[in-house]
Amino acid sequence: MSRSFTNQNGDRTLLQHSIMPAHTHLCEHCLEILDKVPIVIERSARWTGSVHITNLGKRFQNELSGSCKLCHVLWKQRQGLLLQLSPSEKGLKGNDSLWARLFFGRLFGPHAIRTSSLPVGLSSEVDFVTLVVVPDALNSNGIFTEPHYNIPALALYDVSRAGDLLCAPELVPAEFNPTMISNWIQSCREHHGSCSPAAHERTEITLIDCATRRLTTLDMTHPYVALSYVWGNVVPKPLLNSSEIPENTSAVIVDALQVTQSLGFKYLWADQYCINQNDPVIKMRQISQMNLIYSQAELTIVAACGESAAYGLPGVSRPRERFQHPVKAGNWKIIELGPDGLLDLIDSKWATRGWTFQEAWLSKRLLCFTDKQCYFECGAISCAESLKHTDLIWQLDSLDLNFRHLNFGPYAYLDETESQSWPLAHIDAVHRALHSYSSRELRFDSDSLNAFAGVLSASKTIHLDSEYAAANSIAFTTALGIPLMVGCFKGQSLLEQTLMSGFSWFHVDSRETRRRTHFPSWTWAGWDGVVDTCWKWFHHKALDLAIQKVHVIAADTSEAIGHQIPSSDIDLQMQTWTLSFEAITVPSHWLTSTGSTGAHLQWFLQESLVRLYSSEPLSYSQFLGNLQNDQNRLVLIGYAPEGLRGLVWILRRTILSWSRAGIISIEPSGPEQQDDKQHIANQNLNRSLLSLIVDGRRIAYRFE
Repeated sequence: MSRSFTNQNGDRTLLQHSIMPAHTHLCEHCLEILDKVPIVIERSARWTGSVHITNLGKRFQNELSGSCKLCHVLWKQRQGLLLQLSPSEKGLKGNDSLWARLFFGRLFGPHAIRTSSLPVGLSSEVDFVTLVVVPDALNSNGIFTEPHYNIPALALYDVSRAGDLLCAPELVPAEFNPTMISNWIQSCREHHGSCSPAAHERTEITLIDCATRRLTTLDMTHPYVALSYVWGNVVPKPLLNSSEIPENTSAVIVDALQVTQSLGFKYLWADQYCINQNDPVIKMRQISQMNLIYSQAELTIVAACGESAAYGLPGVSRPRERFQHPVKAGNWKIIELGPDGLLDLIDSKWATRGWTFQEAWLSKRLLCFTDKQCYFECGAISCAESLKHTDLIWQLDSLDLNFRHLNFGPYAYLDETESQSWPLAHIDAVHRALHSYSSRELRFDSDSLNAFAGVLSASKTIHLDSEYAAANSIAFTTALGIPLMVGCFKGQSLLEQTLMSGFSWFHVDSRETRRRTHFPSWTWAGWDGVVDTCWKWFHHKALDLAIQKVHVIAADTSEAIGHQIPSSDIDLQMQTWTLSFEAITVPSHWLTSTGSTGAHLQWFLQESLVRLYSSEPLSYSQFLGNLQNDQNRLVLIGYAPEGLRGLVWILRRTILSWSRAGIISIEPSGPEQQDDKQHIANQNLNRSLLSLIVDGRRIAYRFE
């Protein structure tokens, strides 16, 4: 016996309710759950939201002793959720509940990307339900309404309708399945033209011939696969006869060679052998080609598992972790989808390494190996082995609006960045990439710029809108990692605006920073620590550049060579670049604070509340003493009197020059957050800064 239901719009729902046969190996409670799901979904007003199915009490909070398969699957799913919680959250008491939501409701619902992105004809009939056991104490925080946890969801669907689903849950094979991956790649080639490498790139590249296991030099028009992995503590095995890969090389390279061949490709690029590790000059030249190497690859294999290159690829040389235990009852099938792929990657050693950031960022297509399954992402879609996609998915052509931001799954956090006017959005994109990159680790401080150089090189390609093309008069350049643009936009100098943005970087936490002496203090590359930028607060209100005569000087020659920013990119091999400019000094006695210790002091300039970000551990009393003794100094970098916004650098005196030690961001809170006293203080600071600017006395500063 079966019946179908309709939602509030009159559409037939995805769920066909079936009475379970008596021989089903499920307990009475689980049979009741399966009986409730279609009824509750039908009555729910929030078709794309989360739906409460039933109260579970405490039945899944202890080890189970019964034989019901679904009970064990639900218990295991709850255990997976507990692994994502903090100690305080794990200690919360109370009952559990079972929640459901439509799989694509997460993707196309009001909190997803855009409901207008829904293809014509796509309705609830092509969807299936996901189930999650959620502790009631946590659900008050919206854990399942807007999940940010790596919840291993359960898929519930009618197997008789699997062919009608837009994508259907799949049982992940124990071994790597090249057929499925090849189909993904071929579908991407057929439907996503922007994901294909440029056909005309003839730069020479060293590749491994998978059949002969020998190095060969070809141009980039030959299809090849790139490898992104973590070296770890593995010592590379040397080449045999200067060109042959040894049999006992790292497991990840052996496995990648096998995967490359099984997918129908002949050549593999792996830095361990394809970059000359013994000749610094050749190595630097090859590193400078990183943006081409990964962007021209047909596919990048990501080894997002293990601690080193010795780990290999799960499903190839080592077994996968089994995470699916399917349960079938009548027409119903319940199967684990696995944890969210993005968070699976974030938890990996691979995601902590600096070099791997740009390798993934530059790639057109990624094939990510984890301990449980493979994930695929291109410029338009993300796939997992635990989900089988229909052809309609691949035909979605609104690439930027649909799947790219999912980042490996329905439970990924969707970061809908605000639409911004080109070309400053180009700089914002580089800043966002820098923020992510700076949270990663590098073995050698000298790599801090090299490991991001590919992103900067790729950023030189600016896709000009016809309105702003202006005969290619706008260009992207860098000054030792500081992203800049040259040209004019709506009558304003892009150089001045991007100098402001480039100089507004700061460290999120000064307790976790360290100087990298290979590079000067005025660039983020000269520091180890997570970097963000004040530009996101300023870009809607352009600041006037308050500094003058900005130069970068190369000090590694007997005779200093001056370059006015940004005549050209700074040579990465010349690391002793010095910045100089003339700036207005802000009186040190203007700066005060409410306290004496702690990382979250409130700081004031002439009693106006400001944000202070130090790049060095800060002692309040010592810092104020250094200001009074002129060991620290404050200089005005940029200012906009309308709305009182500004940027101040904190300087620390060195033997012969100055070091950049932090910033002060002047951006008052909104009128509704200001009392009369703060409003008056803001007006006083505004008048004082204007007085300094009108006075115009500037001092020459030189930074190392």
